[in-house]
Amino acid sequence: MNVRPSDCTLDYVFVTSDPPYRVKEELRTHNYIIKGYLEQAGVDCSNRHHGFHALRHSGATRLLECDTDVETITAILGHSSPNITMAYLTADISVLKDLALEVPYVKKV
Repeated sequence: MNVRPSDCTLDYVFVTSDPPYRVKEELRTHNYIIKGYLEQAGVDCSNRHHGFHALRHSGATRLLECDTDVETITAILGHSSPNITMAYLTADISVLKDLALEVPYVKKV
């Protein structure tokens, strides 16, 4: 976040630090390494995202589970707005059930 060149117009996260800006080719190698470890762990990646982007989603969700506020997660991910960060956060249904208020039964008269 603090070292990305301000004049870089590429839509990629990892770029070279000096012009002409290019996508870091090592990223592809790292994604293959991550995919290999996921396969070794028995994780089926065929119907889900995997690689660095999925790790960002997982990391953001874990931070939320540890009660980290959204503004801090936004800063860690390098987003300009908490609204962007919200797309990265997923909620655990079992936690939501624990937080839900009981709805009282009301008999119609």
